[in-house]
Amino acid sequence: MNYHQSSQQKQSSQQKSLKEWGTEYKDELSDLSKVKAERLVEIAEEVGKYLGGKDVNGIDLKMNQIRRFLDAVRRIESELKGKKFEQIQDSIILLRPKLAYAAGREEKVKPLMNVLDPAIKSGAKSLENFKTLLRLIEGIIAYHTLNGGKNN
Repeated sequence: MNYHQSSQQKQSSQQKSLKEWGTEYKDELSDLSKVKAERLVEIAEEVGKYLGGKDVNGIDLKMNQIRRFLDAVRRIESELKGKKFEQIQDSIILLRPKLAYAAGREEKVKPLMNVLDPAIKSGAKSLENFKTLLRLIEGIIAYHTLNGGKNN
């Protein structure tokens, strides 16, 4: 094996892990009503550390990638003031293609998509689940910042 092949295999292994990272949370986050606050914080800490902490084997995803998504969720939350939850469910579901688009544009967003996609599906099922989704994203941003995540 030459250096070029070894480098390609290493890069392929990193890409595979990047594509799959976060899928271990899928079952847990597919029903946010069953996730207790303590576990939600643990997940947010693990995800935030991975996304932001280049110094702790993280991927150094930029803060604005996560914050843009949080802003979209907060806009939906503000729509709730004048509407019933049933009227905003479609807006919640439509967050999934936005996240998929971001992941398609930048591979570093895929782990975030792996974590949030099942949570978005669950968040569209009830107001309580939607609030839990919002707390999860806020927690990820908090731990992303704590672990050295940068804005640009």
